[in-house]
Amino acid sequence: MRTTKGNAGDYGFDQDFQLTRKCGEKVIADDNLHGATQYTIDHKVPVLFTLNDGIWAAATCDVPKCDINDKLEQDKNNCRWNEKNKVVPDDSLKKLSGSMESPELGRALTFNIYAVKNRLYKKRNLQRNTLIF
Repeated sequence: MRTTKGNAGDYGFDQDFQLTRKCGEKVIADDNLHGATQYTIDHKVPVLFTLNDGIWAAATCDVPKCDINDKLEQDKNNCRWNEKNKVVPDDSLKKLSGSMESPELGRALTFNIYAVKNRLYKKRNLQRNTLIF
């Protein structure tokens, strides 16, 4: 859900997402599906694909121009509530130590029965991801 064709492409999955695209100083994605698949074919090596569209997929920075998670998270109604029945800003947990500086883990999409748009994008893009196989 992070490596998409953006608003112009209705946030459809982009298997050839450009790895040079950045959000500030950080790259938006470390790899793309087509490149990873081609590498395994060329080198005849096994691979385990993890289609990470969860909270860590968008933790490095906010890029709603290409990341449907970030775009949908702009509407609080699309987000999970915390234990205080509040939707907090994405950077509300930035002071926690971890594998990266200031991860944006405070806000996450909900996939409850009322989150029709969230579930539609997730289902559509995950199904498109698997077509390459």
